[in-house]
Amino acid sequence: MTQQEVADRIGVDPKSITNYLEKWKNCKNADIPQIANFQPFLYNIWNTFKEENATKHFGLFPEIFFENLLYYYTKPFDVVYDPFVGGGTAIDMCKKWMRRYFVSDLNPIPAREEEIKKWDIAQGIPKECPSPDFVFLDPPYWVQAKEKYSKDKEDLANVSLEQFYENIEKFVKELKKKMKEGYVAFVIQPTQWLNNNHEFEDHIIKIINIFEKNGFSEFMRYILPYSTQQYNAQMVEIAKKEKFCLSINRDLVVFKKN
Repeated sequence: MTQQEVADRIGVDPKSITNYLEKWKNCKNADIPQIANFQPFLYNIWNTFKEENATKHFGLFPEIFFENLLYYYTKPFDVVYDPFVGGGTAIDMCKKWMRRYFVSDLNPIPAREEEIKKWDIAQGIPKECPSPDFVFLDPPYWVQAKEKYSKDKEDLANVSLEQFYENIEKFVKELKKKMKEGYVAFVIQPTQWLNNNHEFEDHIIKIINIFEKNGFSEFMRYILPYSTQQYNAQMVEIAKKEKFCLSINRDLVVFKKN
């Protein structure tokens, strides 16, 4: 909503909304009760030992990770855009941290379908989405998430690897036009079980190249180890037999709009 719409909705003078925003824009974490005791991660390896989100969802991104992103890369009332919002972590954490948000998903979960816009990023960015200050991208991990979200052939998890990268690049180009300034965080896990040869595809290298040739620069890289086993017993035995290590982390790279 605009400030005028908010004022009309709650029945106050628009100037009071302006004063309220100005009061909080420059506040410190200690001034916001619900995050006053927040302690950020100090190093670029982020660990968590449990799932904290109330709404369980495949591809869950821990709340503590999202809070750290908000701490480092946003300020009160910044606009956060998450087009793969999944279980709604972005919604919950933006409310907690006093950030505005615009979220969507190809298949919003029934529990939150009133809060999440149904949207396919292959169509670009919704026109009503304001220019974001921070964008969080946690797309389906290609074949690792095959048919986990839907059986739609156009779902990012179900298309070819080449089409996956093409769709991501198309979206990044849209972001370049939409964003004035700010940061974009992209999280993805390497694919280790590519084809029958157990080939390793380090997605984040390709993603970095896509962003850098489309108006963004790499700002920071984080390593997110998984807290649970990601491979079945058969995969472990194959790795032992063929003598290769198994990848148990996600890569999180933050880009800055040039």
